Amino acid sequence: SGLNSGTPFSGVGSNLGACIAGLTPTAEQPCVNVDKKNDEGGVTYKFNASWKITPDAMVYATLSTGFRPGGNNRRPGVLPFKSDTLTNYEIGAKTSFGPFTVNVAAFHQKWKDLQFGLVPLGQNGVTNTYNAGNAKINGAEGDISFRNGGFSLALAGTYIDAQLTTDFCQVDPVTKNIVCVPGVAPAAARGTRLPIQPKFKGNATARYEFPLGSNDAFVQASVQHQGGTRTFLTDDDFAAVGPTRAFTAVDFSIGANLGLFEAFIQNAFDKRGALSLNTACATTFCGPYARTYPIKPQFFGLKFSRDF
Repeated sequence: SGLNSGTPFSGVGSNLGACIAGLTPTAEQPCVNVDKKNDEGGVTYKFNASWKITPDAMVYATLSTGFRPGGNNRRPGVLPFKSDTLTNYEIGAKTSFGPFTVNVAAFHQKWKDLQFGLVPLGQNGVTNTYNAGNAKINGAEGDISFRNGGFSLALAGTYIDAQLTTDFCQVDPVTKNIVCVPGVAPAAARGTRLPIQPKFKGNATARYEFPLGSNDAFVQASVQHQGGTRTFLTDDDFAAVGPTRAFTAVDFSIGANLGLFEAFIQNAFDKRGALSLNTACATTFCGPYARTYPIKPQFFGLKFSRDF
């Protein structure tokens, strides 16, 4: 059993400080009504300007904002978390010429009061949401495609540099709230790379379509590559599991419109790429290891469909 929100519960070890004191651990223990609320307001907007230089070339600039609502934490003593807001500045171009299509964009984003979920020591698995400070995100993305007869090639990639611009201070061991103490290292210092998002991610697909008797057929190959990531924002959790490593996966498919038949194999070389790691059992229960969230393993099959 564990800490519930607004509902009675029972069981040995279930009284985690949120329920009325003095009752035995096995008795029904109604939770205290902490009567918390979070009330916020704001405005979001988007401005876009574009210029069609030629019928096949357009450039644009965008300024936009967004937010996620704040809220209350399950622990009565943990302070509410505020909305986080994002301001995005973007410029780009969309073009085509001959057999080529090219789209590119560059962006700068300011992320204020970013929300971050954390399970402090002694929380019995209950996640608190904190405002971890501010961050900036600089990036560029683009795609290019080429088509000539039955052959087509498509390439796409994204580069992102995302980091904190303020310190994310430590969680107080008693109150479980964020406290900045002079001389005490923050949980994540200014300049720390944001977790999960790789700096580079890209893919390429080549496809050839050809006649097969009176029918159409195709062969296709795809490659996906992703760089390594910082697994956690806070230094302690990151030190427990380390980063994920870069990986590349390859897919193949072949098919024909003989009743819309297709044979495919995904992750053909069974690459065990890790998307992220989890500290759930590291390092106390499983030494230096951690739970891994992998990409789909090698997977192959046949598809057949028919229109009636």
